[in-house]
Amino acid sequence: MRKKQNRYRPDTVRRRKVVRRGLKAVLTLVLVFAAVAFISSALAHAYYALLEAPWLRVEEIEIIGLKHVDRKDVLNALRVPRDANLLTLKTSELSQRLKPILWLQSSVVRIDPPGRIVVELKEREPLAMVQAGALLLVDREGNIFSRTEREANPDLLLVTGFEGMDLKEGGDFPEELLDGLKELSDALAVSRDWLPVQSIAECRWLGAAGFALQMAQKPIAVQLGAEDLDQRLHRLKAVLAVLRERQWLDSVTRIDLDYTNRVYVERAVSPPNGA
Repeated sequence: MRKKQNRYRPDTVRRRKVVRRGLKAVLTLVLVFAAVAFISSALAHAYYALLEAPWLRVEEIEIIGLKHVDRKDVLNALRVPRDANLLTLKTSELSQRLKPILWLQSSVVRIDPPGRIVVELKEREPLAMVQAGALLLVDREGNIFSRTEREANPDLLLVTGFEGMDLKEGGDFPEELLDGLKELSDALAVSRDWLPVQSIAECRWLGAAGFALQMAQKPIAVQLGAEDLDQRLHRLKAVLAVLRERQWLDSVTRIDLDYTNRVYVERAVSPPNGA
């Protein structure tokens, strides 16, 4: 007769193994949580220790690229407290704080430890001064970014004729006019050796009729028109050369270049006998 096997012993052994594995898992989790808590506490302690570290205090703010903007205006916009800790500063936030300074086209702020903040600025390049109630600066992107005075910008063209157009600082120059203003500025840049901007008292926008120049040293009005301004300035150079050669320049009051194949010259007196 066969002996009955003990059916309960294998189950007991299996349960004990399960219990032991469970205890090991629980112990492992406890150790892991304890280690995480210890590391977190150590990191927090280290972080707060770094916040108090003297070698991470802001000791210098270097500003690169200033031409027209005052350094104090940049520092006031950054609002970095004296002896601030570098770890508490966000470069993206500091760069955003500079946006209200309309003279600035772009800015990059970086941390240069120990103790230094570097601010790299790119200022807007004025295209011209436009008179619209106030005297305003406009750049090639059409941003009206600052009020100004004529004496502060002797190398910039003064353009009038925009009264009643509600142009204001912080606004945009009309896109349909900007292309013409850029074309005129580029044409004058090519002609600056014989027609510097300082020799032009005023440039007036005449709507569909284009631009007219008023010379500074001689009371000569030059009607340029609205198209092919570089070619028209080239023709103006040739006309002025002929007038000087004939000694008529002092009597000329108006030159109209707004024709395809001819130039109209208006004089205050008749040419000398035999001319």
